[in-house]
Amino acid sequence: MSRRQALRNIGNPPVKVGSDRLLIGADLPNSADGTLHVHTSSVGSQTAATDADDLVVENINDGGITLFARNTAACNINFGDQTGNAQGQIKYNNSGDVMSFNTDAAEVMRISGNKLFIGDTANAYMANGITINQAASDDECLTCKSSDVAHGMTAWAEADTYGFIMKTSGTAGGIDIRGFSESVRAWRILGGVETETTTDTTGSDAAIITYSCVRSGTSATALGTTGNLFAVTNTGTTRFLVKGNGVLHAGNATVSVLDDYDDVALISAYEGFRTKSDAIREEWSETVDYHYDDLVAAGILGKLTPEEAEAGEEPLWCVTQHILLLDGAARQEYRRSNLMAKVLDKMVPGFGEKFIEELAAAQMPALPSLQTRETV
Repeated sequence: MSRRQALRNIGNPPVKVGSDRLLIGADLPNSADGTLHVHTSSVGSQTAATDADDLVVENINDGGITLFARNTAACNINFGDQTGNAQGQIKYNNSGDVMSFNTDAAEVMRISGNKLFIGDTANAYMANGITINQAASDDECLTCKSSDVAHGMTAWAEADTYGFIMKTSGTAGGIDIRGFSESVRAWRILGGVETETTTDTTGSDAAIITYSCVRSGTSATALGTTGNLFAVTNTGTTRFLVKGNGVLHAGNATVSVLDDYDDVALISAYEGFRTKSDAIREEWSETVDYHYDDLVAAGILGKLTPEEAEAGEEPLWCVTQHILLLDGAARQEYRRSNLMAKVLDKMVPGFGEKFIEELAAAQMPALPSLQTRETV
């Protein structure tokens, strides 16, 4: 006799009992699936999966299973095997209103109110949110993936990982946020505000702020004037640094020579371009006439494509090259002054001595060309 025929009806609503099955519910055919099938109403021809049909609860409307326990106890669903009866577990503790999840016979996650804990059970500094405790692990803590992504930096992350968070130091902590992209942008920080701040003081706010400090007891305080607040690196090599007193440091191993230009005139050309001032352009037009292309060639401004110019984009200003330009202008003017003083000293007897006296009275150093003459 087959399994589906070895059934007999008991009670009303009917309970069908067989040697290896129990079917409960009206209008439940002998062919119904499950070792225990609790039937309220049929959902149609759908049947339970063969690897999950020991208990089947069926209702065309809302269905469910309820576990009750007193308010000091817990409701449990255990998952076991031949080595243990609680290798996995879902537990709801009525006493603390905490739902926990166990794998490999140990708790790995719990939900308490609006708080989710992974690898931890409490966080006194969090009212609502997610806490992840990695224990002694030093790898990725939170990872974002996408099937659309397939970058090639697999020595750092899997190909479909576009970002993750981990510790900066395995033992000291710190947060390391990394982004990966197949294109040109791997990480963007966006700060959107409804009201902008336009002040320029030590108390000014901004859409995006970095906040640096150093430990002081159980809290923190401001870094010292020489402390490093912020750095930009190129794969570990620091290229830009901000000190505690606001002093900026930049590293550049390449020195650009601008002596082919009249640096003061080039500065004026830049100011004319920056301010769109005709007065500045006209001031120098009779001597040296530099334009946008000259500023690009000197590395002061970035080069725009015709399409970028048509779209209204503006070229960026190279700070480092501009500093070199200012330095070059000072050197050029210093050499000009030296040469002029030397020529005048030859043409006008006594000019050198008088000029040296006037410079000394103004507490300014004498020009080298005149100092050499005085020594001789």
